[in-house]
Amino acid sequence: MDNIKIFNRILPRLAAQIANASLVCKRSEISCCAMVCGFSIPLLCRTLPPSAGLLIIGLILCLLIRRLALAAPVAALLLAFGWACYHFERHASVQLPDRFARVNIELEGTVSGLPLVAGDHTRLQLQISDQFTNPELDLLTGRLIQLNCYHCPLHFKPHDRWRLTVRLKRPNGFASWGSFDYEKYLFRHRIVARGYIRAADTGQLLSRRDGGVQQARQRVGESLQRLVPDHAIGRAIITALIVGDRSGLSGRPMEVFGQTGVGHLMAISGLHIGLVFFTALLICRVLFWPFGRIYEWVPRPTLMLLPAWSAALVYAAMAGFPVSTQRALIMLSVYVASRFLARAPGLRQVVLLSAVLILLHDPFSILDMGFWLSCGAVMVIALICDSGEKLSLLRLQPFLWLGMLPLTVILFGQVSLVSPLLNLVFVPVFCTVVIPLALMILVLLQLEWLTPAAWIAAWLGQGLEFAYRLLDWTTQLPFALWYPPGLGPLDYLLILFALCLYLSNNT
Repeated sequence: MDNIKIFNRILPRLAAQIANASLVCKRSEISCCAMVCGFSIPLLCRTLPPSAGLLIIGLILCLLIRRLALAAPVAALLLAFGWACYHFERHASVQLPDRFARVNIELEGTVSGLPLVAGDHTRLQLQISDQFTNPELDLLTGRLIQLNCYHCPLHFKPHDRWRLTVRLKRPNGFASWGSFDYEKYLFRHRIVARGYIRAADTGQLLSRRDGGVQQARQRVGESLQRLVPDHAIGRAIITALIVGDRSGLSGRPMEVFGQTGVGHLMAISGLHIGLVFFTALLICRVLFWPFGRIYEWVPRPTLMLLPAWSAALVYAAMAGFPVSTQRALIMLSVYVASRFLARAPGLRQVVLLSAVLILLHDPFSILDMGFWLSCGAVMVIALICDSGEKLSLLRLQPFLWLGMLPLTVILFGQVSLVSPLLNLVFVPVFCTVVIPLALMILVLLQLEWLTPAAWIAAWLGQGLEFAYRLLDWTTQLPFALWYPPGLGPLDYLLILFALCLYLSNNT
């Protein structure tokens, strides 16, 4: 009864604050928020409604935007909901027939992404281009499958075309409560079947395309394996920072990074992309400073922003364009475009627009925790900036930790109490030492200066090994983690109320 009374008191104020925020906020911001909500609705549905009906209704409402005040956000929500349902339905409609499960199938396909090699075990993703078993399997053409090769004598490279004999089964996960949702992982990466290679020694390499970003990533990763042989964790972190391959950080290391709240530093993310952008921008300013007259013929933004943006693009390509780098690149693209157009959008508008563009490009990104964490963190920073707070690292960390607290509880069910202090130390160290040295190693490897690259990599690997041991010790402290009770509907309502109250007072 007490909860009902509290609910009845809060609901009218919540409605008033939402209405006030809707009147104060720009219509574009409300529509972007509605689109993000529309992409999120399928996560709450047991069965998906027909996407065609949602898209048609959304398009009809678009024609009434000038007549109805709520037509724009409702149309945005329905169009996003329909677009997500369309992609999810299209992927779910392709399933391996039961009678072809766990039988030999001969097929051809192209290696997609980086194969993961651990000893004599290789795991790779293959995009099927043809199969020779039964016409009923033609529905798999063009789709991704995940294969394991045990005691593998084959050496797979990105973009290689192979003819293989495989055994497949439908993608499924684990039934144990609280375990990793492997089936969601496969669905998010659009993998329609998984299995293993039979008689790997009979596999035929049909063609090999030299060059390309993926093969460059593989070459750099293999070079790092030789340069840093003695520091496994240090080598894995360096590899993650340079080529975005986090396979060496699975298991206990990822658990340690998650419990200490520094996981965002251990692979290429928005922070790293921004650092590369502003470093390249500073270098361009120094290089062109003696040639001031050149600005009379070429606009300053062209000489400064485009090379810096290109450097960030190359670095993101080395990471394989994960969601965090996509968001950072979209934000940088919006910033660069606004500078060319002499516009100055706020950080909040940039974050909302970036989230919408990411989800329009890949609706499956809504299943990534990285999407929510990256966009959520930048949104918290944007709200702090809108409130007029003077930002510094010392002031930012507590605000960022508190702002991300609800999302952290929802996604992980635990809160790192040592995260603000550790980030206060590790963020400057990574920005000023670790990431610049990792970029230096990458440049030296491209120039084939292996001796200085090996010296820097060995020194950096030893330092990162020590940092990991320090983080591992920190997780053993009795106050390192807090396991809050699960949030109920009233808790979510209070969080929403506080957010709407903040927006209405600071817009």
